[in-house]
Amino acid sequence: MKLRPVDKIWPNDFNECMQMSAIIGLIPIAYYILMTKVLPELLDYGTPGYILLQLLGMFLFSNLMSNFFMCMLADTSIDPWIMSLQLERENKKPINWHECDKCDIWAPPRSHHCKICHVCVLKRDHHCTFIGSCIGHANYRYFFFFIIYSVISSLIAFIANLVFIHALRGGSHKFVLLPFANAVYDIQNLNEDGKLNLLEIFKSLIPGNFEIIFAILFGLNTLLLFLSMYFLYRFLPILIRGATYYELKKNIFTYDRGLSLNFQMILGTRMKWTWISAFISSPLPHDGIQWLTEDKDADDAKQSEMKNCVS
Repeated sequence: MKLRPVDKIWPNDFNECMQMSAIIGLIPIAYYILMTKVLPELLDYGTPGYILLQLLGMFLFSNLMSNFFMCMLADTSIDPWIMSLQLERENKKPINWHECDKCDIWAPPRSHHCKICHVCVLKRDHHCTFIGSCIGHANYRYFFFFIIYSVISSLIAFIANLVFIHALRGGSHKFVLLPFANAVYDIQNLNEDGKLNLLEIFKSLIPGNFEIIFAILFGLNTLLLFLSMYFLYRFLPILIRGATYYELKKNIFTYDRGLSLNFQMILGTRMKWTWISAFISSPLPHDGIQWLTEDKDADDAKQSEMKNCVS
């Protein structure tokens, strides 16, 4: 896999930098708090359930971050030298290629110029601000699994946090903001004259540092859950129809080759194993330049059938 140049990895846009920094910084913090603070309150240490959730958390966290970094590092841009070799091999302008005035190259079908990255991208789908690069031919697999593991991880974390908050009331951390409505009427806040001690009530309602951090992370967890579910809903039809986001909007399904082959075009020839780790090799069955279509497949099938009949 070709990697992006070092000076191109981190985006120049401030909003993209903030989004990428949030993912790189906050997800590990949320994982640490979930594993070391929340999980011990839910299950006893050393029990089968505790060990299972620890292993599941490690698996989800490692895949979430590794797919994120692989998606960020993979170079999806067009190599002008390879394009020039392809043109020389064809000895003419190939069919369906187009000229990019900004890059001053001839680009193959399904490739588009990105105004943010300032390059042409093979099989460009969209520019992802959370990752700081375009999603295309070389990194769609990692983007797909990043979304999948975001949905699973955030959903499990959301459920565990809800139990931690509403069932355990913060456990041994004693979240003071949860029962604040009853604190006004708490007998412990009455002085000897039967009057409310407002100072004690005020002190009892001041959240601790962990409670503030947990509240922020729980809010981000909820946001990530809804965002990842939205992205999955948005891009699942693209995967099923073998299209890009641009092609889906234009109702162009020329490259739809059936569900299995469409997923293979994204996940590679060893797609059954790619869910285990982002580092498992799974070569793509195409180079991002020459594309098979429905019509081409039908013609090939007819020619093969005719050969079989003749023989």
